[in-house]
Amino acid sequence: MDIMKNRSRSFWVKLAALPAAITLLLVSVLAPAMASAWYDWDGMDPVIKIDGKELSISVYWPPALTCDVDDIIDIKVGVPNHRKAKLMSESSLTINGCTVTTATKLNNKGGNGNGPGGSNAEISVRLNSSVQFTVYVDVTWNGGPVQTISGPANSNVKGSVSLN
Repeated sequence: MDIMKNRSRSFWVKLAALPAAITLLLVSVLAPAMASAWYDWDGMDPVIKIDGKELSISVYWPPALTCDVDDIIDIKVGVPNHRKAKLMSESSLTINGCTVTTATKLNNKGGNGNGPGGSNAEISVRLNSSVQFTVYVDVTWNGGPVQTISGPANSNVKGSVSLN
């Protein structure tokens, strides 16, 4: 009879542990997605072609603060004079009923060949907001490694990428 009680008790202990195991499983699966969702915002990627190669700029901030972001994110890209640059696409996205759009401007920045200013694109991103938070900008040139620059909202987040 004691064996039956122990088996019965063991069954109920295992059954009681099941919700905890399911919760642990869900947390382990969903935690990376929840963490990346903090700055994961697809669609804010203006694309620029420079000499036929792609420069992609992605801007990230906490989606919960989207309604605190002013309507337009200003992006400036300084391109050496001897390079041919064309804006291929802008981005617009609505989160929580608030729409934000990129406004990208291409500027000649001087420089010829491989001399000073001749091999880099200079990038400046300004995201204005009524609250302060960190803005992250990922820059990718021609499918290469991502370069991340960051800075506070309401300032120019600046960086450069080699076009070689």
